[in-house]
Amino acid sequence: MHRFRLAAALLITLLVGAVVASAQEFPRAEVALGYSLVRFSTTGVLEQFTANGGSTNIALNFNKNIGIVGDFGGYNNNNIRGFNVDNTMITYLFGPRFTARGERVSLFGNALFGGAHISGSASGCIGVTTCTPVAREESNNSAAFLIGGGLDIGVSKHFAIRPAQFDYLLVRFNPTIAGVERSETQNNLRYSAMMVFKF
Repeated sequence: MHRFRLAAALLITLLVGAVVASAQEFPRAEVALGYSLVRFSTTGVLEQFTANGGSTNIALNFNKNIGIVGDFGGYNNNNIRGFNVDNTMITYLFGPRFTARGERVSLFGNALFGGAHISGSASGCIGVTTCTPVAREESNNSAAFLIGGGLDIGVSKHFAIRPAQFDYLLVRFNPTIAGVERSETQNNLRYSAMMVFKF
């Protein structure tokens, strides 16, 4: 009888341990990639426009709720407001991520710091009766800050869909216009939809 009780206690301990371990399971790494749309809101000449592109982020999780993420994106509009103005921005950001994990749905938020590189070109004509072609290219670097979050819906143990991630992206470039360096703050909004691979 004593051996039976001991075996039963051992079995219960193992079962409870397995349940606790399964409840604490979380992906050690997550790789997300997909489409991004950025709504640029600048203090510069163009003021507001939209760019399309893509982004990816790689998250390393320390535990179920806390991790660190690297976020990389590229966005382009080659015909801003119907003018021959091309604009491309690349971002690279790093920082902490906090996640509330449910059985199938996870909510996360992150605050990331890093940099951004912007390059652009413009072409057109000067003159009333004749066209004198003009073209200009410009590139600039800036520190960048991003804060936001999103929603992941689990499809399987190793795959999820991210239907919505919304971020505020702050950058401040210093382009040279007509020989004068200007400060241009951008308060941008980014929407992303991604596939998430969990490891």
